[in-house]
Amino acid sequence: MKILFVVHRYFPYPGGPENYVRDMAEETHSRGHEVSVFTGIHKGDQNGIKVSSDPNILHKEWDLIVVHGGNVPIQDFVLNQIKEIQSPVMFMLISPSQTPIYLKAMQDCTYLACSTQDDRDFAIEMGYKNKLVQISHGINTKESMAKGVIDIRKELKIQTQ
Repeated sequence: MKILFVVHRYFPYPGGPENYVRDMAEETHSRGHEVSVFTGIHKGDQNGIKVSSDPNILHKEWDLIVVHGGNVPIQDFVLNQIKEIQSPVMFMLISPSQTPIYLKAMQDCTYLACSTQDDRDFAIEMGYKNKLVQISHGINTKESMAKGVIDIRKELKIQTQ
């Protein structure tokens, strides 16, 4: 499959969206798929992932375009033109809001990806239960631990996986 991820800025820049989209892109790539990222700010291709700021990339043939959230210029640029994009678009609800762009994107997209109960409740409340796709919004614990992040399970004495 050919998958395009959309995020405002891409790894190696620091930040939650930058690293989360990188994790999704690299995992997708490791499973044998062709993966690219459309972003406003980047430092070129990374770890086998093609990275571009060229908006023409949106009009290539993709099996899926994954937009990480909205109310951010580059994502809003894509969300504003879903109707003109020939490929299916999955809009990841990150911090759902009732801004006009968010509401229009929910209406126009093919799928709505939810990683929290709040996302899911919002999508259902807005009448889009039929578009919901549940996704994991995880943390790469091995990488986090290597960077010295506190092991919250250990701190709180949580025994489950």
